[in-house]
Amino acid sequence: MVKCYRCGKEIPQPITANADYIIAKDTIVFEKREKVKLILTKRKTTKEGKVIVEDKVETVEHPEIAHKIIEEHKKRGYDIDKLETVFVDEPVQKTAIICKDCYRDGDIVIWGYHKRRR
Repeated sequence: MVKCYRCGKEIPQPITANADYIIAKDTIVFEKREKVKLILTKRKTTKEGKVIVEDKVETVEHPEIAHKIIEEHKKRGYDIDKLETVFVDEPVQKTAIICKDCYRDGDIVIWGYHKRRR
């Protein structure tokens, strides 16, 4: 027994005669994703003795490769001032099963009642 994602109606056995398996705008959810935020500083001294400070903030999508990115920045003369783990909400497209009555224009039907009628 499966409930329709949109109306909650019970679908005894979702098959192409009574349901749709879809992706749609309303099946997007937000999930926490771990990222690494790097705060980098590069100091340069001019011929006149003036110190120029260049700050850079970079967010690393995949924490497991942060050490490689840190090494790349160090080779370019940056110091790591701060390294922190941040969690951000990112949109993730999910799928859903809906009853045949809850179909909307714009739904992308993977299989189901409305797939056969197109």
